[in-house]
Amino acid sequence: MLGFGPFATFLIIVVVVIISGIKILKEYQRAVIFRLGRMVDPRGPGITYVIPVIESIGRAVGGRKRGILVLADNVVEAIKKAGKKKKWGLRPLR
Repeated sequence: MLGFGPFATFLIIVVVVIISGIKILKEYQRAVIFRLGRMVDPRGPGITYVIPVIESIGRAVGGRKRGILVLADNVVEAIKKAGKKKKWGLRPLR
């Protein structure tokens, strides 16, 4: 007879496939999930399960805002340089 070997091998493969679907997203990330090529609802931060082979993560999008520190003396000059183009949202620090 075959014994316990084939069953143990099958069991190990199933456990590895199940564990490979666990994804951890950082607090500022959201993942775009595709199921069989169609987009489903984005998933938020934390532990997320992606069904192996059926689902895939298209892209983990970061939701953080980026800012720069501008000294009060330079704010007027920066606004003049920007002109009518509002490339940066400049506000003086309070």
